[in-house]
Amino acid sequence: LPSDCRLTGADRELLRQTTLSRYRYGKAWAARLELSARRSRRIACISRHDASDAARLLGVPDDLIELMPNGVDTDVFTRSPLRRDERLQLLRHWLVDDPKGWDESGRPGSIRYSAKALDAFAGRGGEPLPMLLYVGRFLDFKRVPLLVRAYARARPRFETPVPLLIWGGSPGEWEGEHPYTVARELAVDGVFFSGWRGHDELPLGLSCADVFVGPSVDEPFGQVFLEAMSCGLPVITTCTGGPLSFVNTVAGRPNGWLVPPDDVDALADALVEAINDDATRNERADNATQQIRDAYSWRALAGRFDALYTSLCDRTSA
Repeated sequence: LPSDCRLTGADRELLRQTTLSRYRYGKAWAARLELSARRSRRIACISRHDASDAARLLGVPDDLIELMPNGVDTDVFTRSPLRRDERLQLLRHWLVDDPKGWDESGRPGSIRYSAKALDAFAGRGGEPLPMLLYVGRFLDFKRVPLLVRAYARARPRFETPVPLLIWGGSPGEWEGEHPYTVARELAVDGVFFSGWRGHDELPLGLSCADVFVGPSVDEPFGQVFLEAMSCGLPVITTCTGGPLSFVNTVAGRPNGWLVPPDDVDALADALVEAINDDATRNERADNATQQIRDAYSWRALAGRFDALYTSLCDRTSA
Protein backbone atom coordinates (compact mmCIF):
# COMPACT_ATOMS: atom_id res chain seq x y z
CA LEU A 1 0.00 0.00 0.00
CA PRO A 2 1.12 3.62 -0.52
CA SER A 3 2.48 5.15 2.69
CA ASP A 4 -0.58 7.41 3.09
CA CYS A 5 -2.96 4.43 2.80
CA ARG A 6 -1.29 2.06 5.23
CA LEU A 7 -3.47 0.76 8.03
CA THR A 8 -2.96 1.68 11.65
CA GLY A 9 -2.50 -1.12 14.15
CA ALA A 10 -6.14 -0.91 15.24
CA ASP A 11 -7.40 -0.89 11.64
CA ARG A 12 -5.16 -3.82 10.76
CA GLU A 13 -6.58 -5.83 13.66
CA LEU A 14 -10.14 -4.94 12.61
CA LEU A 15 -9.39 -6.09 9.06
CA ARG A 16 -7.95 -9.35 10.39
CA GLN A 17 -11.18 -10.06 12.28
CA THR A 18 -13.45 -9.20 9.33
CA THR A 19 -14.82 -12.02 7.19
CA LEU A 20 -14.49 -10.44 3.76
CA SER A 21 -16.45 -13.22 2.04
CA ARG A 22 -19.60 -11.85 3.66
CA TYR A 23 -19.27 -8.72 1.54
CA ARG A 24 -18.70 -10.35 -1.87
CA TYR A 25 -22.06 -9.06 -3.13
CA GLY A 26 -21.51 -5.56 -1.76
CA LYS A 27 -21.08 -3.86 -5.15
CA ALA A 28 -24.22 -5.47 -6.53
CA TRP A 29 -26.31 -4.36 -3.55
CA ALA A 30 -24.83 -0.85 -3.72
CA ALA A 31 -25.81 -0.61 -7.39
CA ARG A 32 -29.33 -1.78 -6.58
CA LEU A 33 -29.66 0.81 -3.81
CA GLU A 34 -28.49 3.59 -6.13
CA LEU A 35 -31.02 2.53 -8.79
CA SER A 36 -33.85 2.40 -6.25
CA ALA A 37 -32.89 5.81 -4.93
CA ARG A 38 -33.01 7.36 -8.41
CA ARG A 39 -36.49 5.89 -8.98
CA SER A 40 -37.85 7.06 -5.60
CA ARG A 41 -40.00 10.13 -5.10
CA ARG A 42 -39.04 10.33 -1.44
CA ILE A 43 -36.37 8.68 0.69
CA ALA A 44 -37.18 8.38 4.38
CA CYS A 45 -34.11 8.61 6.62
CA ILE A 46 -34.21 7.98 10.34
CA SER A 47 -31.70 10.68 11.36
CA ARG A 48 -29.77 13.68 10.05
CA HIS A 49 -26.68 11.48 10.15
CA ASP A 50 -28.28 8.93 7.80
CA ALA A 51 -29.73 11.69 5.60
CA SER A 52 -26.25 13.12 5.07
CA ASP A 53 -24.88 9.68 4.20
CA ALA A 54 -27.78 8.99 1.82
CA ALA A 55 -27.24 12.22 -0.11
CA ARG A 56 -23.51 11.57 -0.33
CA LEU A 57 -23.50 7.84 -1.11
CA LEU A 58 -26.62 7.59 -3.28
CA GLY A 59 -26.08 10.82 -5.16
CA VAL A 60 -29.58 12.16 -4.55
CA PRO A 61 -30.60 15.80 -3.92
CA ASP A 62 -31.34 16.88 -0.36
CA ASP A 63 -34.95 17.80 -1.18
CA LEU A 64 -35.67 14.16 -2.00
CA ILE A 65 -34.95 13.16 1.59
CA GLU A 66 -37.56 13.20 4.35
CA LEU A 67 -36.49 12.87 8.00
CA MET A 68 -38.65 10.16 9.51
CA PRO A 69 -37.20 8.76 12.75
CA ASN A 70 -37.79 5.39 14.27
CA GLY A 71 -40.38 5.28 17.02
CA VAL A 72 -40.79 3.52 20.32
CA ASP A 73 -43.71 1.58 21.77
CA THR A 74 -44.40 3.72 24.80
CA ASP A 75 -46.90 1.18 26.15
CA VAL A 76 -44.07 -1.34 26.50
CA PHE A 77 -41.18 1.00 27.27
CA THR A 78 -42.58 3.05 30.12
CA ARG A 79 -41.43 4.22 33.53
CA SER A 80 -41.94 1.35 35.96
CA PRO A 81 -40.30 2.06 39.33
CA LEU A 82 -39.38 -1.23 40.95
CA ARG A 83 -39.24 -2.00 44.63
CA ARG A 84 -35.87 -2.94 46.07
CA ASP A 85 -36.78 -6.62 46.30
CA GLU A 86 -38.10 -6.67 42.72
CA ARG A 87 -34.92 -5.09 41.36
CA LEU A 88 -32.63 -7.44 43.28
CA GLN A 89 -34.69 -10.46 42.24
CA LEU A 90 -34.25 -9.54 38.57
CA LEU A 91 -30.53 -8.91 38.97
CA ARG A 92 -30.14 -12.23 40.76
CA HIS A 93 -31.83 -13.99 37.83
CA TRP A 94 -29.65 -12.29 35.20
CA LEU A 95 -26.33 -12.51 37.03
CA VAL A 96 -26.52 -15.47 39.42
CA ASP A 97 -29.28 -17.97 38.59
CA ASP A 98 -29.23 -17.72 34.77
CA PRO A 99 -25.92 -16.05 33.85
CA LYS A 100 -25.32 -15.43 30.16
CA GLY A 101 -22.33 -13.11 30.33
CA TRP A 102 -19.39 -14.38 28.33
CA ASP A 103 -15.64 -13.89 28.23
CA GLU A 104 -13.24 -14.41 25.31
CA SER A 105 -14.32 -18.05 25.15
CA GLY A 106 -17.57 -16.75 23.66
CA ARG A 107 -19.55 -19.20 25.80
CA PRO A 108 -22.69 -17.76 27.47
CA GLY A 109 -22.44 -18.29 31.20
CA SER A 110 -18.65 -18.21 31.29
CA ILE A 111 -19.01 -15.07 33.45
CA ARG A 112 -20.80 -15.95 36.67
CA TYR A 113 -21.46 -14.11 39.93
CA SER A 114 -22.19 -15.18 43.47
CA ALA A 115 -25.23 -14.04 45.40
CA LYS A 116 -22.85 -12.02 47.57
CA ALA A 117 -21.83 -9.96 44.52
CA LEU A 118 -25.33 -8.47 44.45
CA ASP A 119 -24.36 -6.41 47.51
CA ALA A 120 -22.84 -3.99 44.97
CA PHE A 121 -26.35 -2.95 43.94
CA ALA A 122 -27.53 -1.90 47.43
CA GLY A 123 -26.36 0.69 49.92
CA ARG A 124 -25.45 0.02 53.53
CA GLY A 125 -29.05 0.48 54.57
CA GLY A 126 -30.26 -1.94 51.91
CA GLU A 127 -31.68 0.77 49.64
CA PRO A 128 -31.07 0.26 45.89
CA LEU A 129 -28.18 2.28 44.50
CA PRO A 130 -28.41 4.21 41.23
CA MET A 131 -27.25 2.02 38.37
CA LEU A 132 -25.49 2.80 35.10
CA LEU A 133 -26.53 0.68 32.13
CA TYR A 134 -25.09 -0.03 28.69
CA VAL A 135 -27.11 -2.09 26.20
CA GLY A 136 -25.77 -3.25 22.84
CA ARG A 137 -23.28 -5.31 20.90
CA PHE A 138 -19.52 -5.30 21.41
CA LEU A 139 -18.70 -3.71 18.06
CA ASP A 140 -15.83 -1.26 17.69
CA PHE A 141 -17.96 1.83 17.13
CA LYS A 142 -19.90 1.13 20.35
CA ARG A 143 -16.72 1.89 22.38
CA VAL A 144 -17.55 -0.48 25.25
CA PRO A 145 -13.89 -0.84 26.35
CA LEU A 146 -13.71 2.97 26.50
CA LEU A 147 -16.78 2.96 28.75
CA VAL A 148 -15.11 0.48 31.11
CA ARG A 149 -12.02 2.69 31.29
CA ALA A 150 -14.10 5.82 31.92
CA TYR A 151 -16.02 4.02 34.65
CA ALA A 152 -12.75 2.96 36.29
CA ARG A 153 -11.69 6.63 36.38
CA ALA A 154 -15.08 7.85 37.60
CA ARG A 155 -15.75 5.25 40.30
CA PRO A 156 -13.35 6.72 42.94
CA ARG A 157 -15.13 10.07 42.49
CA PHE A 158 -18.64 8.72 43.02
CA GLU A 159 -20.18 9.75 46.33
CA THR A 160 -21.58 6.21 46.40
CA PRO A 161 -19.85 3.36 44.48
CA VAL A 162 -22.66 2.67 42.00
CA PRO A 163 -22.43 -0.32 39.63
CA LEU A 164 -22.26 -0.47 35.84
CA LEU A 165 -24.28 -3.21 34.17
CA ILE A 166 -23.21 -4.13 30.63
CA TRP A 167 -26.19 -5.80 28.97
CA GLY A 168 -25.68 -7.50 25.62
CA GLY A 169 -22.87 -8.66 23.44
CA SER A 170 -23.98 -11.27 20.92
CA PRO A 171 -22.15 -14.43 22.10
CA GLY A 172 -18.70 -14.71 20.55
CA GLU A 173 -18.94 -11.42 18.63
CA TRP A 174 -16.59 -8.58 19.51
CA GLU A 175 -14.22 -6.22 17.74
CA GLY A 176 -10.96 -4.99 19.19
CA GLU A 177 -10.59 -5.45 22.94
CA HIS A 178 -13.07 -7.57 24.85
CA PRO A 179 -14.67 -5.33 27.52
CA TYR A 180 -14.57 -8.07 30.17
CA THR A 181 -10.84 -8.50 29.59
CA VAL A 182 -10.38 -4.75 29.97
CA ALA A 183 -12.34 -4.77 33.24
CA ARG A 184 -10.17 -7.61 34.58
CA GLU A 185 -6.93 -5.95 33.54
CA LEU A 186 -7.98 -2.74 35.27
CA ALA A 187 -9.12 -4.72 38.33
CA VAL A 188 -12.11 -2.40 38.57
CA ASP A 189 -14.95 -3.33 40.90
CA GLY A 190 -18.59 -2.75 40.09
CA VAL A 191 -18.71 -3.81 36.41
CA PHE A 192 -21.18 -6.61 35.68
CA PHE A 193 -21.96 -8.48 32.45
CA SER A 194 -25.45 -9.89 32.01
CA GLY A 195 -24.96 -11.25 28.49
CA TRP A 196 -27.38 -11.26 25.58
CA ARG A 197 -31.01 -11.09 26.68
CA GLY A 198 -34.29 -11.10 24.81
CA HIS A 199 -35.88 -7.82 23.79
CA ASP A 200 -38.90 -8.71 25.91
CA GLU A 201 -36.70 -8.49 29.02
CA LEU A 202 -35.24 -5.12 28.11
CA PRO A 203 -38.02 -2.96 29.65
CA LEU A 204 -37.31 -4.64 32.97
CA GLY A 205 -33.57 -4.14 32.55
CA LEU A 206 -34.12 -0.44 31.85
CA SER A 207 -36.43 -0.17 34.85
CA CYS A 208 -33.58 -1.40 37.07
CA ALA A 209 -31.30 1.42 35.88
CA ASP A 210 -31.06 5.17 36.42
CA VAL A 211 -28.71 6.34 33.65
CA PHE A 212 -28.16 4.90 30.17
CA VAL A 213 -24.62 5.17 28.79
CA GLY A 214 -23.82 4.64 25.11
CA PRO A 215 -20.50 6.23 24.06
CA SER A 216 -20.86 5.13 20.43
CA VAL A 217 -19.11 7.08 17.69
CA ASP A 218 -21.34 7.73 14.66
CA GLU A 219 -24.20 5.58 15.95
CA PRO A 220 -26.52 5.26 12.90
CA PHE A 221 -29.65 5.99 14.95
CA GLY A 222 -29.81 4.55 18.46
CA GLN A 223 -33.14 2.75 18.93
CA VAL A 224 -32.22 1.60 22.42
CA PHE A 225 -31.56 5.22 23.39
CA LEU A 226 -35.22 6.00 22.64
CA GLU A 227 -36.34 2.96 24.60
CA ALA A 228 -34.21 3.97 27.58
CA MET A 229 -35.42 7.57 27.52
CA SER A 230 -39.04 6.44 27.26
CA CYS A 231 -38.40 4.46 30.45
CA GLY A 232 -37.19 7.59 32.21
CA LEU A 233 -33.42 7.26 31.82
CA PRO A 234 -31.30 10.26 30.84
CA VAL A 235 -28.54 9.24 28.45
CA ILE A 236 -24.83 9.87 28.16
CA THR A 237 -23.53 9.67 24.61
CA THR A 238 -21.20 11.41 22.18
CA CYS A 239 -21.91 14.43 20.00
CA THR A 240 -21.90 12.28 16.84
CA GLY A 241 -24.35 10.25 14.80
CA GLY A 242 -28.04 9.56 15.19
CA PRO A 243 -28.54 10.46 18.88
CA LEU A 244 -27.93 14.11 17.99
CA SER A 245 -31.46 13.98 16.55
CA PHE A 246 -33.03 13.57 19.99
CA VAL A 247 -30.49 14.14 22.78
CA ASN A 248 -30.49 17.72 24.16
CA THR A 249 -32.45 19.05 21.20
CA VAL A 250 -34.98 21.13 23.15
CA ALA A 251 -33.55 24.44 24.39
CA GLY A 252 -33.51 24.71 28.16
CA ARG A 253 -34.65 21.10 28.64
CA PRO A 254 -31.62 18.79 28.43
CA ASN A 255 -32.38 15.10 28.57
CA GLY A 256 -28.83 13.77 28.78
CA TRP A 257 -25.14 14.54 28.43
CA LEU A 258 -23.17 14.90 25.19
CA VAL A 259 -19.40 14.38 25.30
CA PRO A 260 -16.68 14.47 22.62
CA PRO A 261 -16.08 11.10 20.92
CA ASP A 262 -13.26 8.92 22.28
CA ASP A 263 -12.65 11.30 25.21
CA VAL A 264 -12.34 9.02 28.22
CA ASP A 265 -11.92 11.89 30.68
CA ALA A 266 -14.99 13.77 29.43
CA LEU A 267 -17.00 10.56 29.60
CA ALA A 268 -15.80 9.96 33.17
CA ASP A 269 -16.78 13.53 34.12
CA ALA A 270 -20.27 12.99 32.72
CA LEU A 271 -20.63 9.75 34.69
CA VAL A 272 -19.63 11.54 37.89
CA GLU A 273 -22.10 14.38 37.36
CA ALA A 274 -24.92 12.02 36.45
CA ILE A 275 -24.41 9.99 39.63
CA ASN A 276 -23.46 12.65 42.16
CA ASP A 277 -26.00 15.31 41.14
CA ASP A 278 -29.37 13.74 41.94
CA ALA A 279 -31.37 16.84 41.05
CA THR A 280 -29.80 17.17 37.59
CA ARG A 281 -30.17 13.46 36.88
CA ASN A 282 -33.83 13.44 37.89
CA GLU A 283 -34.62 16.59 35.91
CA ARG A 284 -33.05 15.17 32.76
CA ALA A 285 -34.85 11.89 33.33
CA ASP A 286 -38.19 13.71 33.40
CA ASN A 287 -37.28 15.65 30.27
CA ALA A 288 -36.25 12.46 28.48
CA THR A 289 -39.53 10.72 29.22
CA GLN A 290 -41.67 13.67 28.16
CA GLN A 291 -39.76 14.50 24.98
CA ILE A 292 -39.59 10.94 23.66
CA ARG A 293 -43.22 10.16 24.44
CA ASP A 294 -44.37 13.42 22.81
CA ALA A 295 -42.32 13.20 19.62
CA TYR A 296 -41.14 9.61 19.13
CA SER A 297 -44.03 7.37 20.18
CA TRP A 298 -45.52 5.41 17.31
CA ARG A 299 -48.75 7.31 17.94
CA ALA A 300 -46.95 10.60 17.33
CA LEU A 301 -45.13 9.32 14.24
CA ALA A 302 -48.09 7.59 12.61
CA GLY A 303 -49.55 10.93 11.53
CA ARG A 304 -46.28 11.96 9.92
CA PHE A 305 -46.07 8.72 7.93
CA ASP A 306 -49.68 9.08 6.88
CA ALA A 307 -49.15 12.66 5.73
CA LEU A 308 -46.10 11.68 3.67
CA TYR A 309 -47.88 8.84 1.87
CA THR A 310 -51.02 10.94 1.35
CA SER A 311 -49.04 13.76 -0.25
CA LEU A 312 -47.34 11.32 -2.65
CA CYS A 313 -50.66 9.68 -3.57
CA ASP A 314 -52.31 13.06 -4.15
CA ARG A 315 -49.51 14.11 -6.52
CA THR A 316 -49.81 10.81 -8.41
CA SER A 317 -53.59 11.13 -8.88
CA ALA A 318 -53.23 14.76 -9.95
